[in-house]
Amino acid sequence: MANKKDKSEKAVPSDNWERSPLEKVERNYNIINEGILTKKDFALLFASGEEKYFIPAETTKRLDIYNNVTLSGGFLTYVAQQGIDVAIYDRFGNPLGVYSACQNHGNVETMIKQVNLYQNQNRRLEIAKIIELAAFTNMRKTVAYHLRRTDSKEIREIGQELKSTCSQIQHCMDMEHLMLVEAQGRQCYYRLFDCAISDDSFVFGKRSKRPPENEINAMISFGNTLLYNRLALEISKTSLDGRIGVIHSTTAYRNQTLNLDLAEIFKPLLVDSVIFRLVNNHILSRSWDFVPGGGGIYLSESGKTKFIEAFNSALYRKVTVDDKKLTYAQVLRREVRNYRSLILHETPYRPYS
Repeated sequence: MANKKDKSEKAVPSDNWERSPLEKVERNYNIINEGILTKKDFALLFASGEEKYFIPAETTKRLDIYNNVTLSGGFLTYVAQQGIDVAIYDRFGNPLGVYSACQNHGNVETMIKQVNLYQNQNRRLEIAKIIELAAFTNMRKTVAYHLRRTDSKEIREIGQELKSTCSQIQHCMDMEHLMLVEAQGRQCYYRLFDCAISDDSFVFGKRSKRPPENEINAMISFGNTLLYNRLALEISKTSLDGRIGVIHSTTAYRNQTLNLDLAEIFKPLLVDSVIFRLVNNHILSRSWDFVPGGGGIYLSESGKTKFIEAFNSALYRKVTVDDKKLTYAQVLRREVRNYRSLILHETPYRPYS
């Protein structure tokens, strides 16, 4: 007769999101607390303190680890066999590396077509401009939303400058010029944060990354990471090779770039909207949800948990696309598949905007 599971061992819920050391978003698991990951029978087992959580290997595609986690012997061999990617971040949310199963590197034929696009400077510039135009169109939508709420002269000026940025993007003649215009336009867009945030204790100032100099920058960096991870998960479900994009240069130091490219489209709609909601609704506390470290400010474990919960909620918010109601999770999946159609069949690519 089989032994019953210890009462402290819990099956991870398959649908409803619960606040715990391990959070699931479809086939992706975010591990926030310290613990031990090991293989047990035909599943993965995460032990954090006295609690144990089973992760079904057959329905898991990716693990994102945001704390000190011990990987037991045989763990990496097993996740490689199951095609599960494991991404590891330091306690500040900075990526340290990705252990990627060989089978998740895409199809060789597709990869060759991606490389050909990357090396064709005119075609690469054309697709990069399409993506950047979609990104700035979505920034303008975010600006317009906050303008309706506040009717601020500063926000109105930001919207006008972003409109000019879109015009400049269309006239860029090379990637270097496009990157310059993109950087200038994004700096303009970032002025929105101090205008739209109603809690005076949160001040943005300017974008800083390594390290983030304040709470808003910490949330932008962490939110972008969550979006990158989500798109990497969707890319891994296709024949696309995530290492080859068009905007971000492919180098020996970048494990993936395609997810970074496609994330530009959705940052204003998913990451930035989550930040505004968490701050303006006083969900995050500067005292409890942020910690100093490495010369900067970062989300604490409680802050990461709250942010992931809000990000997950945003993924399942519905929008209308081609007269259909889709969640943002479905929109991201659709975006990746549309890009795949561009690569394989030269189907006209129209990013979500």
